[in-house]
Amino acid sequence: MKKKLGKTGAGVSDLIGTILIIILVIGLAAVIAAFLMPNLLHKSAYIASEVQATPITQPSGQQVEVISILPQAGDQFYIIGQKQSPGGYPVSVRALSPDGRKISVQCINLTGKLYGKQLYVYPANTPGSGPCDMCISDTRPSGAMRPMTNGIWTIQFIDEDSHILVMSNSDGNITKGTTSLPKAGGMLGGTMFYSNCSTLTPNINLSPVSSLLGPGNMSYRTFNGVNQYMEYPDDPNLQFTGNMAISVWLDPLGVGNGDPNNTANWNTILGKGILFGVNSEDDNYQLVALGNNLYFEWTNADGNHYYSQTNGAALTNGAWQYVTVNVQAGGQPQIYVNGTLQSSTVYAGNTPQTKGASSPATVNLENVAYPLKIGKQNSDASPFYYDGNIGSLALYNRALTTYEIQQNYLNYAA
Repeated sequence: MKKKLGKTGAGVSDLIGTILIIILVIGLAAVIAAFLMPNLLHKSAYIASEVQATPITQPSGQQVEVISILPQAGDQFYIIGQKQSPGGYPVSVRALSPDGRKISVQCINLTGKLYGKQLYVYPANTPGSGPCDMCISDTRPSGAMRPMTNGIWTIQFIDEDSHILVMSNSDGNITKGTTSLPKAGGMLGGTMFYSNCSTLTPNINLSPVSSLLGPGNMSYRTFNGVNQYMEYPDDPNLQFTGNMAISVWLDPLGVGNGDPNNTANWNTILGKGILFGVNSEDDNYQLVALGNNLYFEWTNADGNHYYSQTNGAALTNGAWQYVTVNVQAGGQPQIYVNGTLQSSTVYAGNTPQTKGASSPATVNLENVAYPLKIGKQNSDASPFYYDGNIGSLALYNRALTTYEIQQNYLNYAA
């Protein structure tokens, strides 16, 4: 007598069918995923490397450090943009600075296979390069260079097929560089940059002539002393209430015969403030050439106005020179020309042609919500236009060290 097939057998058959359907769905999903997202199945490059800081001697004899990379073993790769590509994985390069900037390395000077070659990542120092441009090369850099920020730099090699990081060792510690970048600076074609590399755009530009023919490949602007200037809107990166430094290269053409009392010889280099009438002025900071003298003025947080003026000729007409103004809260301004500290005196008021008594006042900068102007005073009645060239320019929220001032002077930097 035969047994009847019970419900248990049917349940097993249904279960097997369900499992087969699930496997089929998973298989189809994998095929679809592979078709739609091939990068998920893409094998990425692997690059074993050695990364470190390498000193580079400047024309001045001083040293700065750059990042050197030695690819030692791994998959074949090439840097996107190199002149002769050996094939392999396409890789882009990015630098992460100690102060949080993410810089795409666009200046490429590489050829052939890169394993066993010493590569260098460094700030671009070619004519027309911006203050945030960086290069990678298999040739040791030379010439005057901008210092890199001190601290750990991470160099990222990115496989552009799979968009993942592919280098095993990536950190280099810069110790022979700068402690911090300026809050704003530049002047490439008249353009200034924030320390995060974004552009600081002028809202008034009466077309001072742009050139790249200055010493050390310096970009500069020529002002005619009549009606040309640049204006940048008020911005937190241009405001200073404690320490600061103005670092600028000048080639003045209209500083006159050294008479600081003749207003026809007054040339405004830069300033952030406003002039109300004749004697009422509100300045966060302002730097002016009075004849051959240099004049730095500011309004203190208590509302009183002061200025520091060199005690004799500080500028030479028709020659490039490097000017630094150091401001340290609780101290008095220091004015340097070509790396040399100038003798100067602080006075109360804002009328240098009728000096009052010298003042022991110390700096406590008052912030003001006025635009920054280059080449003109913040007044239409007394504009005191600048006549000459203004090159590399930087505004720091700290005083520069003597070493930094000397390095800037010797390397045509700011």
